[in-house]
Amino acid sequence: MDERGLSHDVPLLRRRRMLGLSGGTTVAVLAGTLECEAASLVRSDIRRSFGTAKGVARGLPLTIDLRLAGAATGIPAAGLAVYLWHADRNGDYSLYSPALTGENYLRGVQATGADGRVTFTSVFPGNGLIHYEIYPSVAQATKATGLLLSGRLTLPVSPAYAYEGGAIGVVSGSVASLTLAV
Repeated sequence: MDERGLSHDVPLLRRRRMLGLSGGTTVAVLAGTLECEAASLVRSDIRRSFGTAKGVARGLPLTIDLRLAGAATGIPAAGLAVYLWHADRNGDYSLYSPALTGENYLRGVQATGADGRVTFTSVFPGNGLIHYEIYPSVAQATKATGLLLSGRLTLPVSPAYAYEGGAIGVVSGSVASLTLAV
């Protein structure tokens, strides 16, 4: 299970990017590349890899709708950044599972809107777990600084779920909608 989050993922992405550089690359060019790499994490459709990785996560479609609200007030928490990641339909994590170290799909960052919501387009995770981290802003999230809250959501197994390709998944077109108190 991959529970390391952005504080581990961003440096890993940077290291792997550095290892792929060839002669003649300057530090200034490298710094620009790293900023672009972190900015590539900001997206709503997390099924495709970004940067130099080209993989696409296959599986049962899943829309993940999260709403962040104040724990004491219930007022929507606008402008916070949510980093969300999960396993593919086989229960493997991009970046970390041996066959997926060259991929970075099923990971993304978004800022909550005025209604405190973010929506990710994804596939059902084979292990039923969705991990998240909440940051004060997208700028801080892409630098993995200022972590406010982290955790994981376990999707329930119910009669509405189906078995496909060795993984338990939500019937196509399903939505996981949850409210988190921050």
